[in-house]
Amino acid sequence: MRNAQRLFAAIMGSSLAAGAMTLATPARADGYDFGLHDPTYLMVGVGGWEVARDNLRKPELDLVLRPAHSWWVIKPQLTFIAAGDGDFLFFAGPMIDYYITPHVVGTISTSVGTWIGNGFDLGSRIEFHSGAEFAYRFADASRLGFGFFHTSNADITKRNPGSESMLLEYSIPIRIPHATSQ
Repeated sequence: MRNAQRLFAAIMGSSLAAGAMTLATPARADGYDFGLHDPTYLMVGVGGWEVARDNLRKPELDLVLRPAHSWWVIKPQLTFIAAGDGDFLFFAGPMIDYYITPHVVGTISTSVGTWIGNGFDLGSRIEFHSGAEFAYRFADASRLGFGFFHTSNADITKRNPGSESMLLEYSIPIRIPHATSQ
């Protein structure tokens, strides 16, 4: 079962990466667009937790804060996950946006954090969360997309079942006004 889940995750990740590379063209004439002009986002995601296990599949809610700050092309993100089985996860880590077209955005991310709860035992309180997302960016800068994520402890303990998530996501731009001096 564990090998089947890893194969499923590898196929999904490879398919998303291949699709991004196939469609990738710079969104601006002056070079690649990594979304460094984007506002701060609050991403709300709803979908399935443990999607690779029929007997454990539960609903999932994600809240992700993605500040507009960046270091080179890398942006930070803070993630809160609530799964329908009683699991709660908190993560922080880097992400990269890439505009495949002026309106289609691909995002890759990885984070480290903690798992608490009494749902599916992930094997460790320290967990890693990685994923790929595709979204359509509307004229008002909001985004609607989907994402696929894998959460595991990277074999730092003997028990490492991992978990896969699939989400429908809506990203709300948060514009923070700058103070002006008079």
